[in-house]
Amino acid sequence: ADHTKVGNDHFARFAELSDIDTFITDDGIDKHVARDLAGAGPRMVIA
Repeated sequence: ADHTKVGNDHFARFAELSDIDTFITDDGIDKHVARDLAGAGPRMVIA
């Protein structure tokens, strides 16, 4: 997901954060948000 999608709550959801193994996003993500996401379980890949 590109950084503009992170933190937005939408009607459709395909999984819980705990179900995700790897989260890939771009370098526009806030570093604190990236840290919090990584702390919740998934491996973070910032491309």
